[in-house]
Amino acid sequence: MSCVAAAPPRAGPPGEGATSHLIHRPRSSEHYLLDAPCTGEEHFVLVSRTPLGHPLFNDGPGHFHDIQGTAEMARQVGEFIGHQFFGLPAEQHAVFARLHLRITHLAAWRARPEQADLTVRVRARPTEVVRGVPRGVELRSELSLNDVECASGTASLAFLPPDPPLRYAPPPRPAVPSPEEREDGDAYGAPSAPPRRRGSVAARPTWW
Repeated sequence: MSCVAAAPPRAGPPGEGATSHLIHRPRSSEHYLLDAPCTGEEHFVLVSRTPLGHPLFNDGPGHFHDIQGTAEMARQVGEFIGHQFFGLPAEQHAVFARLHLRITHLAAWRARPEQADLTVRVRARPTEVVRGVPRGVELRSELSLNDVECASGTASLAFLPPDPPLRYAPPPRPAVPSPEEREDGDAYGAPSAPPRRRGSVAARPTWW
């Protein structure tokens, strides 16, 4: 069975001096013969090592590997798979819509002075396909540390379009005109009353 190896950018928190590899295990050669995005479930294997002294992960007591690092690794790998294999636009970034992680062997997660070998078997499929273009990716995975199966999980990723550029909008006009506007004209452009000439006498109301 042919395999294609790729190194996803920032595929999980890298270990010191370690490189992550994502190996595609295609179920057919259609993707390569037609150069078209995959449309069904695809299988992958991620090989890496756990980090040591990471500024964001493993910042606790250090007794166990930080599960947050595993979650971020799943998001980045899912984003890479969506862009490279399922045809999602490169400007769209993935966020978790759902994440479930089940620890099956707690002792394997215990941190040691040396890095642990990390192996993750991943099954990925596109979701919410509209006119041949998916809007998300679903992942199912089994995780091993030092060849000991210790976790399984599922995740649904949604790919968000980029934010629209900011546009300048003039400040709203006040509902009540200011004193200056009352002298020169109200806020809606209506002219104010003409000034009274000197020496002129205003007409008296004919109430009687």
